[in-house]
Amino acid sequence: MLVAAFSLGLLAREINQKSSELKDELFSLSLFLIVGGIVIGSSIFIYLILVHKSHAKFMGIIEGGIVNVIHRLYSEEPKILPLPKWKEEDFLRKSLEQVDQEIQYTRNFAEISVLSTSLEEAFPQIFEAIKKILPADRLALAFKDQFGNVVAESAVTNYNQIHLEPGFTQPLSESTLSGLASSGQPRIINSLSEHIAKRPDSVCTKLILMEGMNSSLTLPLMIRGHCVGFLFVNSKDQGAYNNAHVRTLRRMVGVLKPQLYFQHIVQIIVSETSNAFVKIMEKKDNETSLHIIRMSQYSHILAKKMYMKNSYPGHITPRTLREILWFAPLHDIGKIGVPDQILMKPGPLTPEEFHVMKAHVTMGESVLRSLYTGINKYLFFSLLNTAIDILSSHHEKWDGTGYPRGLQKEEIPLSARIVAVADVFDALTSRRPYKEAWSLDKTFNYIVEQKSHQFDPLVVEAFLEARIQIEEVYEKYKEV
Repeated sequence: MLVAAFSLGLLAREINQKSSELKDELFSLSLFLIVGGIVIGSSIFIYLILVHKSHAKFMGIIEGGIVNVIHRLYSEEPKILPLPKWKEEDFLRKSLEQVDQEIQYTRNFAEISVLSTSLEEAFPQIFEAIKKILPADRLALAFKDQFGNVVAESAVTNYNQIHLEPGFTQPLSESTLSGLASSGQPRIINSLSEHIAKRPDSVCTKLILMEGMNSSLTLPLMIRGHCVGFLFVNSKDQGAYNNAHVRTLRRMVGVLKPQLYFQHIVQIIVSETSNAFVKIMEKKDNETSLHIIRMSQYSHILAKKMYMKNSYPGHITPRTLREILWFAPLHDIGKIGVPDQILMKPGPLTPEEFHVMKAHVTMGESVLRSLYTGINKYLFFSLLNTAIDILSSHHEKWDGTGYPRGLQKEEIPLSARIVAVADVFDALTSRRPYKEAWSLDKTFNYIVEQKSHQFDPLVVEAFLEARIQIEEVYEKYKEV
């Protein structure tokens, strides 16, 4: 009995001791949990504060970028964004800067007004704007004409020599551009030397290589699903272009495309109006359509020769070349007001009849000036100045003995001095009811004799240097 009681006492003391130890452990655990909870809670709280600050900064960058975009849209200077600390911030900053830059480039393009000036005057500005976003050492534009040809319109380069000149014409069907015109898709050629090896007959590629270009990016200009022309960007470096350049160029050109097309349509209207005048004259005058073709081709050859020689620096531009080709046929439209008995007379004119005939210049000039006044009510650049110069002054003479104003030397517009030589040459080499055609040699000799008298000496020199091309036109379009 005593042993049992003693054992129970020992058991009770052991239980009491274990209970005390367990209480101590529970207290320690509770204290640990409380302290740990406080630490974790504080850490979470501090973390949330830091996240909130970072989130606020991140959102501040977004807000600042949006504000910058709005500033750029309204032509205001953007603010400087804070320097990034995270990769995500850096990515966002760069993305916003790219958007801002794209908007700036778009604004720069939008500020280039092709409507208020000639395309030749605006094209260098377009080139400078494109150079800021693309590798570009040369920029060129070509339009499709109403006959299915691709005609080089304008070109500008970082270098002096342009071999593929404005006015270069090639049937679209004979060019690799025909596929681009059908698909509307751009083309990248990153090695023109490899391209010419595959297409050795490509005259355009040869000329571009002669200019030192090695890469090409071609973008068809599409209006309502139809190709109206092409924009060419070239670089002297191989491998210069990629699809990102294509996307960028498309966005930028999208701003200018309506203006470029407007210029193209205006030129077609002027050209077709010119042709309509000429057709009217063919029904009245004894001069044939072949005369019109020959003398306009002669004039263009002369102008091009003088342009290449830089005979009169700054006076002949690619636009001048084109306008001389267009408007040379209009030189005698005033004859529509001359009585038929004088205009169609088979023999020499009397002094009185010649006086009436000379009035065709002022009558034609009056028609063109009236047309000029009407057109310029709606346009902000001149279209008919060259036409008026040619028509009003192609009978003036270098020594001042011509008509109707007795102008002399450089008082006579250069375009008229060029057309004068072409017109006289064709008149002398053509058969008329009152005379037989002169031989080519006799006519060339006459042109030389009239140097510094009837004709500008520099025009005569260019005429002699271009004799081969002149005779080719004569043979191709001569009267049968």
